[in-house]
Parts: sequence; structure tokens; C-alpha cells
Amino acid sequence: MDKVAVLLSAYNGESYICAQIESICTSLKTAGIVGRIFIRDDNSSDHTIELIKKMKKKGCPITLFQSKENLGFKMSFWNLLNRVDDYDYYFFSDQDDIWLEDKVSAFLKRFHEVEANDKCAVYSDLLMFGDVLGSDIKDSEYYRWNHADDGLDTWLLTNTITGAALAINSKLRNYLSRIPESLIQAEKYHDWFIAKIVGAVGKYSYIDFPLTKYRQHSSNQSMNWNHQLNYSTRVRDRTLGYLVRLILAQRLLNYLGLNSYPNLLWQKTIERYLNGNRFVRLSAAISISKHLVPVQRPLFYRKLNFILFSFLISKANILKFQKKKIVNQTFQNPD
Repeated sequence: MDKVAVLLSAYNGESYICAQIESICTSLKTAGIVGRIFIRDDNSSDHTIELIKKMKKKGCPITLFQSKENLGFKMSFWNLLNRVDDYDYYFFSDQDDIWLEDKVSAFLKRFHEVEANDKCAVYSDLLMFGDVLGSDIKDSEYYRWNHADDGLDTWLLTNTITGAALAINSKLRNYLSRIPESLIQAEKYHDWFIAKIVGAVGKYSYIDFPLTKYRQHSSNQSMNWNHQLNYSTRVRDRTLGYLVRLILAQRLLNYLGLNSYPNLLWQKTIERYLNGNRFVRLSAAISISKHLVPVQRPLFYRKLNFILFSFLISKANILKFQKKKIVNQTFQNPD
């Protein structure tokens, strides 16, 4: 019988966490497997811990890790992933969503079909709902994603996997647990980092219908709907975002040491982009832009933005940014 661990990072989640836990318990029970919910509280200041303990008393299979240290949701999930072992499959869960009853069953069925004793991830579409949206909409439709394009080429530049709809098998979990923490510290999201890794060294499969109701509200930990940046700041962050992703891609590919043709081609193209003159960089940018996918805005907009930025930025500035420390996909100024 399959053993399933559900990893849930909680922080000030009193509004919705009971509904989230109840839906997970129902889905585990429906699948008829051995399952447990591992919750790490990231130093909440509301009644989250009391509510979790209440759900545990009601019979939900919960292990609670309390902490006085606030790591942020990315490193909190990573702490859980490294802490929990001896399970066949690991599901990631937000604190404010709703799992459909057949989610666990559908994921396990897909794992059994595709994993073939290899490192493997399964992920699905989600149904976005909540008071910040005009109406319910599928995640894939909201972002304009065609998941047929998924793979390392896409994931080095854009994340199309949502952690709330992601599960991995034990072989991938064990591989991830051996990766230096500095690599995940530099990334923005744990799910994006896992996508890059499985795209490079494992198998992955997408379930093209929603199995999670993905709640959107003003207090989301990973999507801050209230945080509005001015135009110049948005342009700066978006353009520098391309550069930081390529630097991280180069570091990751070098760490993995992959020698297959697609990965070597990526490494050479990124090297031309980062080290070449303006026209060599422009040529590399045009090649790289073929792997961009739309994110809400039309694809043409993203490609044009990236190519113009690549032509205008100077080699001196690229060298300067390459020397900076990167945390959460953001260049850090020296202390």
C-alpha cells in the first residue's frame, strides 16, 4: 500500500486552514492509503496552531512542527521536505485551498502509469477562486499556458507548476534532499526549483484538469494581490528578472553537470549571452526567446521585452550583476 506524506507550511492561516485540512483528510481517506499531514508552523501570531491541534484531536493524521523561526514559505517547505522521509509520495499543500475528493487517487494513478522506477513529479491544473477574482477560472487559462510546452527549456525561464498541485515520488525527494541549500536559497519558489530539477533529471506528467480549488485572497503568501508596483519598478524587476534567471540557469546546469545535447546547448547559449558582446548577446537572446511562454500577457510582448533588454544592457552591467549574491531571485546589494 502506498504511503503518502502531505507537506503543509502554515503561517497566520486561521481563516482557511481547517477547511484545507478537512479536504486533505477526505482525499486521503477516499484513496484508501496510509497518509499523514506534516505541518510546519512558520511562527504564526494568530490562532493557527490551536486550530491545527483541534483538527488533530478530531482524528486527522497530523504531525505538527512548531518553530520560533520564520523562514518564509519557500524554505519552510524545504525544511519539511528534508525532515520527512520514508514515504512513497510527497504532496505539497497550501494552507488555504480545497483538495477535491479524488485528488490523491488521481495523482497516484498517474504516478503508477509513468514513474517506472525513476525520479518523477506529477502536477495538475487548478481552479482559481476567491474574492480578488471576478469569477472562477482555471490556472492554465488565467496564465495562458499550454502545458504541452512544459520541460526544462520552459522551466529555466518560467514557472508553470504550482506547488499546491504538485507531488513527487521518493526517488525525486531523496535527490532533492542532497542538493546544496544555497541553490534553493537563490530561487524564488520551491515548486519552480523542483520543476527545473525534474525537467533536467527525471520524468514529469501533467493532469489536464483541476484537482485543487486554489483560493485567491488578499493575504496569499505566494501571490500578494495588494502589492502594486509603479510602472518603472515593474519594468526594472521584469527585465532584471530575465538576467537573474539566466545566471541561475547557468549555475544549476553547471552543478548538475549534464552532458546531453540539449543541456550543453543551453549552457553554450547562456555563456554567449552573458559573456558575448552586444550583437552576440542579441543572437543568443533570439535563440533563448523561443523558449519563453506567455504569462497573462501575449507571448509577443514577453519576447520583445526580453530581446530589447538584452540588446540595451551593457556587458559591464552584466558582469557587475554576475558578482552579486542572489536570494529569492533578487540581486542583493553588498552589506
